[in-house]
Amino acid sequence: MLYIIITLTNIKVAMKKLYYLLISLIFVSCGNDEPEYETFMQIASITNEGEYISQQFSYDSYGRVVTYRSMYPTETVSVEYEYVSDNLIKITTQDINFDRNGIYDLVRTYQDNLHLENGRATYCEGIFCQIEQDKTSIEKKYRHDFSYTSSNHLNVVMWTEWNKEGYSWAEDTHWTWENFYYWDNGNLVKVEDFNGNSYPSVTYTFNYTDVTGVQNIVPIPMGRLQYIPLQFKGIFGAQSVGLISEVHRDAPLNKATSTSYRYEFSGRRISKYKESYDDRMTETFSIIWTKRI
Repeated sequence: MLYIIITLTNIKVAMKKLYYLLISLIFVSCGNDEPEYETFMQIASITNEGEYISQQFSYDSYGRVVTYRSMYPTETVSVEYEYVSDNLIKITTQDINFDRNGIYDLVRTYQDNLHLENGRATYCEGIFCQIEQDKTSIEKKYRHDFSYTSSNHLNVVMWTEWNKEGYSWAEDTHWTWENFYYWDNGNLVKVEDFNGNSYPSVTYTFNYTDVTGVQNIVPIPMGRLQYIPLQFKGIFGAQSVGLISEVHRDAPLNKATSTSYRYEFSGRRISKYKESYDDRMTETFSIIWTKRI
């Protein structure tokens, strides 16, 4: 019996040496003739010509977005993403409106726990605070539940909100509504945002160019800026297959507006685009893409 054990041990040692020998040969082969790996390109920044409107994205070594910064002349939104596990992303957002009314800055913060299943968002629980003159003027708890079509397209987002009552939440008096996303032939064609009402307070409709196979840089409306980078990563399902050419915004209590887009390309990537509004001048934006192996 002792002889058999020794023999099996010797076989294991020999197999282990053979394994490391094969691995070393593979590394030598790669070193002599390095193969070209397919690269994955992601948006690094989107900036207009005057450089007073900018979006900046940064990623970790796994290609996951870790920071997002959206800057305007009077507002800056800063977002950080922490990947707690494969099924949980913690998101910290600070939205600063500078020098409100010439007196003070208005600060809005969001603390989100975004839950995923198989890499796709299922629900988000968060806390919203609005701070004015160093005092909290509004505090809400919210939850977003996401559902999808069989084609992996975002279908319905259910919003639930609770107000603060003293030191606790008004659990029995929550506020709930649903926003609907309509798709046709792989393209998002309409979004109905109810915003707490029994009717859509804003309706978005989308037109498309004939170009396909190019990543859209126009995010779909979801009511949260911190969701934008995660849209581009497919966290909220598949994007439209076509390239968005126009977005119409219709609100019953406000004037309807349209925003149109014209693109320039570098290969299969958008390098620049022009954004034109009904009531404002055309803006030109440049896009920088980052690569990782």
